[in-house]
Amino acid sequence: MFKKVPQVNPQSVRRSIHLGMRRLWSFLPKGGSLPDAAWHSRHRFMVRLTWFHAVLIALAGPLLGYRAELSLHAVFEKGTVLHTLAQGLIVAVFAFAASNRRFNRTWRATAVGMGLMTASAILVHLSGGYIELHFHFFVMLIFMAVYQDWVPYLVAILYVALQHGVVGVLWPHEVFNHTAAFDAPWTWAAIHAFFVLWASVGSIISWKYTESAFTQVRLVLKSVGEGIFGLNREGNIVFINSAAITMLGLEETTLLGRPIAQLIRQTKADGSPYPDDESPFLMPLRNGASYHMTDTMFWRKDGPRFAIEYRSTPIIEGDEVTGLVVTFSDITERQQADAELKTTLSLLSATVESTADGILVVNKDGKIIHCNRKFVTMWRIPDHVMACGADDEALGWVLDQLQDPEAFLKKVQDLYTAPDAESHDVLTFKDGRVFERYSQPQRIDGHSVGGSGVFETLPQRCMPKRRCICCTP
Repeated sequence: MFKKVPQVNPQSVRRSIHLGMRRLWSFLPKGGSLPDAAWHSRHRFMVRLTWFHAVLIALAGPLLGYRAELSLHAVFEKGTVLHTLAQGLIVAVFAFAASNRRFNRTWRATAVGMGLMTASAILVHLSGGYIELHFHFFVMLIFMAVYQDWVPYLVAILYVALQHGVVGVLWPHEVFNHTAAFDAPWTWAAIHAFFVLWASVGSIISWKYTESAFTQVRLVLKSVGEGIFGLNREGNIVFINSAAITMLGLEETTLLGRPIAQLIRQTKADGSPYPDDESPFLMPLRNGASYHMTDTMFWRKDGPRFAIEYRSTPIIEGDEVTGLVVTFSDITERQQADAELKTTLSLLSATVESTADGILVVNKDGKIIHCNRKFVTMWRIPDHVMACGADDEALGWVLDQLQDPEAFLKKVQDLYTAPDAESHDVLTFKDGRVFERYSQPQRIDGHSVGGSGVFETLPQRCMPKRRCICCTP
C-alpha cells in the first residue's frame, strides 16, 4: 500500500554538490590576473575618477549657493559650504590612500572602491535621498569591474548593502525618499543590493571573457621561441615574454613599467654605439614606420652581447602611435653557420680554380650553374658571353669549334634523357686540339639535380686513358 521511498546515498549527494560547485567556480573569473602594466593604466584612471568626485563634492556647496558658515556645527549641517568641503575631504582621503605605492594592488583598488561608493552615498545624501541618484552606485560598480579583482568588487557591493541598511535605519531620509523605505530600511537595502548584484552580472561576464583573452595571449607569448616585448609611447615596457627575459638575462619582477633604455643596450654589429644612444628599434615611436634589421647587437644585462634579427612594428590607434612591439631572435649560431659555409665555399672555389682541368656544372635543365676559369680558357668563350649567362650563345661558341658538333649535341641530349647516367668521351676540335670529357650526375638526397663535366686537354692524336674524376659544386 505504501511506496518504498528510495534511499539517498549521502556520498552521491556530496559528489553532485561538489561537481556543481566546481562547474560554477570554473565559470567565474579568477580575478587578480591583470598584467601589471594593464592594472596600473586602469588604476591611474580610477584614481583620477576618485579625485574628480572629491573635488566635485567639495565644490558643490559654493556652486549651489550653500550657506558659508565657519563653525563646528556647520561641518555636520546640511546646506553649508563647510559640510560639502568636509565630505569631499573624506573621498579625497580614499583617493590619497589609493595613490600610495606602499600598498599592494588589492588594497589600493579597495581604497578606490571605498572612495567611489562613499561619493555615491554622499551624492544621494546631498540630494535628499532621490532614487535617481542611486543609479550612481550602479555606474561606479561598472567602473570597479575594470580592476578584475574580487576583493575590491565584493567590498563595493557589501558597502552598498550596509550603507543602505545602517544609514537607512539611523537617518532614513538621507538614503530614501519614500515611506515604504522609511518603515523597512533593511528590506529596501536588501532590494537595492539584490539589483546591484544582478547589475554586476554583466560586468562579471565581460570580465570573464577579458580574462580568458588575456590568458590566451599570455600563453601564446610564453610558448613562442622568439623574444617579444611591447612598449608604450614613453618607451616603457608593458609586456615581455619569457624568451626575451631569458635571452636578455633579465629578472621578470623588475621589468614592467621600466624604460627599455635602462634594460637593453643596442649597438651596431661591430659594437659601436648608435648616434645619441637612439636605438633604431625605437624609431616607430617617432615616425610610425616598421623596421627590420639583421646587422645589430643586443647586450645582455650581465655583459655579453649577441647578434639579433628583429622587427619593430608600431601600435597605431586611430592616427596616433601609442606604442610598439619588437620581436627578435638570437642569430649568433646562424651567423656562425653562415661564416663556416662561406669558408667551405671559398675553399671549394679555390680548389676548383686551381685544377688544371676545365670544370662545368649544369642543372637538370642544362643551364650553366658554375664553371671555372680554366673551362672558359679551354673553350675560348668570351667573358661577356659567360657573364650574361646566355647558355645558347655559349653553346654556339662550343659547336663552332668541334669537328663533329652533331655527335656532341646528341651526347648532351642523351645525358638530359638519362640524368643518372655517367659518360666518358673524346672531343676533337677543328684546330687539332683534343679534350677528354668525363660527365657524372649530381645528386641531392638521392635525386638528380644536374650534372658536372671535367675536361682535360690531351696531346693531339693521343689515345685517352680512362680516369675517374669527380666534381660536386
